[in-house]
Amino acid sequence: MILDPESRRVRGSSNCNRLTGSYELSGDRLTFGQMAGTMMACEEGMDIQKIFLKAFAQAKTWKGEGERLELFDADGHSVATLEAPHVK
Repeated sequence: MILDPESRRVRGSSNCNRLTGSYELSGDRLTFGQMAGTMMACEEGMDIQKIFLKAFAQAKTWKGEGERLELFDADGHSVATLEAPHVK
């Protein structure tokens, strides 16, 4: 997932499909607009895309440390923890 501060757009991958959408960031408030994604019929990973889209819809705040980003809902419950991949 990449958040582009100039365009306020998010883009990324949920395994075999691509995701894109808008976001708003203000302090610890992070909300995502309508998300769109490709809908390729993947042998594996379609469940991951559904989880991503649900987490983005619920996200209201965030906390980040190093290469880790955690998203929280309005009640402060964690809805997703994302970590940068380690490429060799």
